[in-house]
Amino acid sequence: MAQSIRLPRLNRALWVAGFLERGTETVMLLKARESDLPVIWEILQDAIARRKAEGSDQWQNGYPNEQTARDDLAAGNAYVLVENDAVLAYAAIIFGNEPAYDAIDGRWLTDGKYAVVHRLARSSRATNKGIATGLLKMAEDLCIREGVRSIRLDTNFDNTAMLRIVDALGYSYCGEIFFQGAPRRAYEKVLFGLEHVPVASGPRRTEAGPE
Repeated sequence: MAQSIRLPRLNRALWVAGFLERGTETVMLLKARESDLPVIWEILQDAIARRKAEGSDQWQNGYPNEQTARDDLAAGNAYVLVENDAVLAYAAIIFGNEPAYDAIDGRWLTDGKYAVVHRLARSSRATNKGIATGLLKMAEDLCIREGVRSIRLDTNFDNTAMLRIVDALGYSYCGEIFFQGAPRRAYEKVLFGLEHVPVASGPRRTEAGPE
C-alpha cells in the first residue's frame, strides 16, 4: 500500500492550483490580480447574458456585479483559469463557512470544514472547451493541497450546463438552500478520507500577488 504524505499548508497568494495539458497549451488556475478585473467582469457579463438568453432568472437581479468581483479579490477568493496568458474563466473559491449553507432542506455529506465555489463563469470565447469543468477540477486540487476534504457549491434548478458538470464530476445532491434570495440546488463532494491527505500531482509555479 502506498504511503500517504501530508502536505504542508501552502500560501494561497503564491499558489497555482494545477494544470491541464491541451496539446501544446497549458491551462492553469491562478490567483486573480487587480489587472484581471476588467476581463473578470467581462466574463461575468457574458454569463449573465447567456442566462438571460436561456430564459433563466439566475443572475438577473444585479448579482453578481463588478463590485462583487472586487470584493472577491480583496478577500483573496478570486481565481482565474488562464490558457496561454488569456483568462478564460473565473470563480470565487472560499475557504470558510458559507452562511447560506447553514440552513439546508436536506443534509450535507460532512460536518467539518469545507471550501465553497461561487460565481463560476467562463468566457464566451471558451465554448465547448471544457473550461468550466477544468476549473472545478483544479479547485478540487487546491482543496486537497490545503487539507480541506470537502467542496460545496450551489446552482440554479435550470442551469443544465452546471448540473451536467457536477454530475460528471461526482458531486452529490444534498438538498435545497437559499442564496441571494432564491432557492438553489446544493451539492457536495468529499475529496478524501479523514485519515489521509492524497498527494496532488502536477507542476506548480509562483505568481505575483495583486498589482
